Amino acid sequence: MFRHVLVITAALLAGPALAGGNYAKVKGWSIDYSDSGQPQCLMSGTFETGTFVSLSLIGAGRDMEQMLLMAHKDWRSIREGQDIEVVLRFDDKTPWTVTADGVEMDAGGGGFIAVDPAYSDEAGRFATDFKYASVMTLAINGRDWDHFNLKGSAAAYEKMVECQGRLLAASAPKDPFAASTDPFATGNDPFAR
Repeated sequence: MFRHVLVITAALLAGPALAGGNYAKVKGWSIDYSDSGQPQCLMSGTFETGTFVSLSLIGAGRDMEQMLLMAHKDWRSIREGQDIEVVLRFDDKTPWTVTADGVEMDAGGGGFIAVDPAYSDEAGRFATDFKYASVMTLAINGRDWDHFNLKGSAAAYEKMVECQGRLLAASAPKDPFAASTDPFATGNDPFAR
């Protein structure tokens, strides 16, 4: 499902608060943002069993990525860069096999990160399943390991998308002359095909 990519720092993984701060709280989910480096908004929550789950939008335009992070203080055997494969089930929908990179957490324990281009069909289907499911089940090595009540995830996802839109709008160039002045640059050439 997701391709392997490690794109954020261990400092970010320490918890749900980002350098930018909190944007909103929605039905048990925290919507946070970072405006340093690539613009990023995420929805995150720590569940009853202590598992931290986060879904993020990172970047802008067609280069935007959707990132899933799951972590727990007891997952100490996970090593940085380790290939991790888990299965996520959303209600009775077709299970997702997630191939991800392991990360060691600053506070101890470990987790995994999976990233996919946000505009891909696959990322869209995953987001839809995540948003509208009642329960997400994490299976590891064929065994159901944890269950997550996703109540409120649709509203939280929409608030995360709103956050990303506002963050991108705030960081957009304010100088209309900053764009290319070359009349033959891509998009300005009436003879280009």
